[in-house]
Amino acid sequence: MKFRGFLLSIVVILAMAGVIGANDSDGGVIELYDCGVLDVPNGYYVLMNDITTSGTCFEIKADGITLDLNSRRITGNEKGEGIVIRDFGSATIMNGQIYSFSEGISLQNSNNDKILANLIANNDDIGIYLDDSSNNLIKDNFVQSNQEAGIFIDDGFGNNISDSFVINGDDTGIYLDGTFDTLIKNTIIQNNLIDFHIDAYSDDECENTLVDVIGSDNKPIYYFNEKVDVKDLEASEVILCNADNSVLEDISVIQKTRKNNGIYIHRTENSHLSKVRVEKTFDGIFIEDSHKNVLTKMHLISNYGGGITIYDSTNNIIKDSYIIDTVKGGIILDESHSNKFYNNFFNNSNNFFAYNKYPNAWNVSQKNGPNIIKGPFIGGNFWGNPKGTGYSQICKDSNDDGFCDEPLILGENNVDYLPLSLPEPRLFNFSNSALKMTDVSVSITINPSKPKLGENVMALITIENLGNFPTNVSLTSGITWPPGSGGPGGGGGGSCNYCISLNPGEKHYTIQNIATPNPGKYTVSASIDSYILDPNQKNNKAFLEFVV
Repeated sequence: MKFRGFLLSIVVILAMAGVIGANDSDGGVIELYDCGVLDVPNGYYVLMNDITTSGTCFEIKADGITLDLNSRRITGNEKGEGIVIRDFGSATIMNGQIYSFSEGISLQNSNNDKILANLIANNDDIGIYLDDSSNNLIKDNFVQSNQEAGIFIDDGFGNNISDSFVINGDDTGIYLDGTFDTLIKNTIIQNNLIDFHIDAYSDDECENTLVDVIGSDNKPIYYFNEKVDVKDLEASEVILCNADNSVLEDISVIQKTRKNNGIYIHRTENSHLSKVRVEKTFDGIFIEDSHKNVLTKMHLISNYGGGITIYDSTNNIIKDSYIIDTVKGGIILDESHSNKFYNNFFNNSNNFFAYNKYPNAWNVSQKNGPNIIKGPFIGGNFWGNPKGTGYSQICKDSNDDGFCDEPLILGENNVDYLPLSLPEPRLFNFSNSALKMTDVSVSITINPSKPKLGENVMALITIENLGNFPTNVSLTSGITWPPGSGGPGGGGGGSCNYCISLNPGEKHYTIQNIATPNPGKYTVSASIDSYILDPNQKNNKAFLEFVV
């Protein structure tokens, strides 16, 4: 895959002006000094100066026109179009800078056009908009910081986007709405709220192709529109569109800024997803117009919108999964019914939100376990929150069967009749792994173990998740030197806010290097905090002293 590099500058874009071509038209160059209507068939127009205007700047009203912006800039007032073509085609728009219109370039019922080597930025709605337009080429463009979409294609077919950058948008990078046979190739779509999104109203409209498309965090965007069986993917985003009967396993989508969808399942049925980890995206998993899919062993952590959002979808099963630290809702339902959720671990400030009152199932009949919290029976879900006051964390379980005595009413037609109960602290026996809840520990070792004056000492801080749930951990560490070494009682170290992610059984290591220029006592300290309730606090702090 050959990209020119992410930091493509205006200089590079404008340099393309000399490459895209000179005028070969028999009619000669038509010079432009101001906005207006371009209506000479097959005319070759060249912009001779920058323009600032209000409303639409150029309207192309003949076939075969070339508009060479000649490295010049046109700037609007966030209204109208920078360049618009309605009901004509075979145009070429190239070599320009288009700023601050409602839409930078707009093609409406216009076919066989070329949009080449333009910088299109800061438009109030859309950078490049294609409406009912087909067989157009969008190549070598730099589309950035547009508010609604970088490139929006509404209806049409056979459009080609290649060798372009679509970045830093306030909403969607590239949006396909009811279009098919679109090819997106060798293109970077990054740092938009959602990098790539599609709405298909028939299976045919899933027939689009993404080749060598890189999303946020410099990872690939994977788009599948047929049955696939894939494992071990690290992705920026994964989209299933009419990909019935697919199997996805061991998929990782981890972002940094709570942007982008993790997994988008659209018009897809009878597929099975397992061992999927989605972290710090906008929506962890979004299911739309999709039915009879099974999602198991999901780890959905610190996502913004919904851990799982289900829209206009039925008969999906979500089980054996962890949905943790989601901002808006662990599960969000809209126009969806007959879905089943059981044996999941919810630990969010808001675990459930529904726009409608359609019925969904939140438990199965009691059966032998162990369940998601290692209790004896499987039934409903664990309902916690980060403050330790979730329903499963405070409910009564008078017969110690692992279920709350009373059902949890989530909303009308949505009831968990067998919510899991958190065992009483007296029931915890941390030597019995079957009863372990979240249990993180920290320890410190030094090398050399008996340092001498003047030696450099390496302090190894080890954090381990001894429990059964994935969690994020805050670490606070420090070093105290004897007087005269780091200042009287001087200290060093640092802290982070739940920045360390640990799966069950996983360890994390941090090294502190300590100089020992003066005799005396040195102390290394460390403490950790888990955002899931940790009933065992004894091993959450450690300190080590040594004397040289």
